[in-house]
Amino acid sequence: MPAKHLVLTGDENTVETYHDRIREVVLGTLGSEGIKDRHRLLAFAMEAAGGRDSDALALHFREAGEWERAADYARMAAEQAAAGLAFDRAARLYRLALEFKPQSDPARGELTCRLADALANAGRGVKAAKLYLAAAAVMPAEAGLDLRARATGQLLRAGQFAEGIVTMRQVVAEVGLSIPATPRGTMTTLTYERARLKLRGLTLRERDPAIIDRADLAKLAVCRTIASSIGLHDPLLATLFHARHLNLALKTGHMFHAAIALATEVAHVSLKGEAGRERTERIATQATALAQRVPDALPRGMLALARGIAAFHFGRWQEAIGALDRAELVLRGECVGTGYEVTSAQAFRLVALFLLGELRTLGARMASFIAEARERDDTWADTILRAGPQVAYWLADDDLPRARAELAYVQQRWPDDAPNVQRLWTFIGGIYIDFYAGELAAAWGRVSREWPDFQRSFLFQSQWSRVMVYVLRAGAALARLHSDHGESERAGLLRTAEADLDALKGEKTLWATPFVELVHAGLMIVVRQKDRAIQGLRAAEQGFRAVDMTLYAAAARRRCGQFVGGAAGAELTASADAVMAEQGIRRPDRMTRVLAPGFPET
Repeated sequence: MPAKHLVLTGDENTVETYHDRIREVVLGTLGSEGIKDRHRLLAFAMEAAGGRDSDALALHFREAGEWERAADYARMAAEQAAAGLAFDRAARLYRLALEFKPQSDPARGELTCRLADALANAGRGVKAAKLYLAAAAVMPAEAGLDLRARATGQLLRAGQFAEGIVTMRQVVAEVGLSIPATPRGTMTTLTYERARLKLRGLTLRERDPAIIDRADLAKLAVCRTIASSIGLHDPLLATLFHARHLNLALKTGHMFHAAIALATEVAHVSLKGEAGRERTERIATQATALAQRVPDALPRGMLALARGIAAFHFGRWQEAIGALDRAELVLRGECVGTGYEVTSAQAFRLVALFLLGELRTLGARMASFIAEARERDDTWADTILRAGPQVAYWLADDDLPRARAELAYVQQRWPDDAPNVQRLWTFIGGIYIDFYAGELAAAWGRVSREWPDFQRSFLFQSQWSRVMVYVLRAGAALARLHSDHGESERAGLLRTAEADLDALKGEKTLWATPFVELVHAGLMIVVRQKDRAIQGLRAAEQGFRAVDMTLYAAAARRRCGQFVGGAAGAELTASADAVMAEQGIRRPDRMTRVLAPGFPET
């Protein structure tokens, strides 16, 4: 069959093979110098014709041995890729441009920074930080400070805290600020900053950034970096630098920084939960008006994230998921360098899905989020997305070994003993595993070890954290009462459960109310008042339904069936089991231990 006929009628693989053979023959006749000449002719012809395919021009000039021209076009192609938010491709092209530039070329420093920016925007923080630090070492003082600040943010956001904190202390000192030596000192300084903010108010008098003192601009950048990069590792320090950032942004009149800081203030104030609801909404209104005046999309993305976190703190789980979804769309689609914020939105969404009882959706999203985090080698994201209540997904599948392995994986990668968000979430996950496995002594031991640190920590500023920890401690104490324990323990366990019940009553938020009923029912069983316990369990079920906590409602219903007994009790149990089965829960009896602990098992 003639070759021409092959081209016209052969299948795709045959045609490609045919062209490959022709290419080999032609290249073989040209030789290496002939090939270089052809690439040179093509490159200069494209350049003379005004060709805009910088990627192709870089390739042809490279093959022609025209290294400097190749570097220039690789850089142009990289800039085009970055402008189109194709940051991984931009990073590849910037590396190519650097390879072609001689070591003596002064443009290498700028190219290195561009490469680091592309890596940072692609979520590859550790690699970006190393390049920033390398570039900072040979830059003038002011530029070096900026690059070290960027490196600090990337290291902290990627979970490289040992190295990140070293550079953080360096840049903080360089801008004339300080980091208190103790948590008490940090709290004292924070109180002072919040008092200044209260006296000043949230009024902003906008000024042109060009006339703002350069020292203040450096402080703004450093404060924003630390406040936005260390929140889940050291929430107290992050809150201090956020307060400094907000104070300075309002004082200097820097519109962009003020918009970012005010949006972040929404999330910080919402930590108080119900007590901070009115002020949160008032600040959110101001932040919205300010964000609309800033052309950059980042304040809008940050405000959507803050609104989602606020809804979470108020127990409005569906609303939180909607706002966090919108935040991710803006942060991904219209902003750069926001991988940390996107991960924060994802983490809160996973916990909200758990509280809603949507375990199947939780599992699918968690797998997707973790795969993305691992692909970009993001330690912080890879662990925070696994920690906490999300462990319930593996328990639903009755895969206790996998649940233990996930918790161990997180704890190995987060060895820090500070009472931070990671430690709180692994504590919650660990208690769930203990309850599910029926290891009640282990659950009580875990509570006894962790409680003093949590109670003294900044974490107790969060109403959500307080409610969850009170519920778990009360459940562990009541469960211990129903297991083998020394009689000398009984009075202390009862006092603990009663104290936690009183604390839950004092929270005065709608989503905590059914937990009050649940703990009270557990206490009624201990004192052998079954009818009052059943009444409390029915109230708990209704309360959980009212706040869309479906699986918690099912667990309360199942406990109620346990004590009602007979045909009516069996019907309650069966209907609860059906709800749990819809979410893939294989052992409703064991999951009930997790969601409604503190009752005897029958």
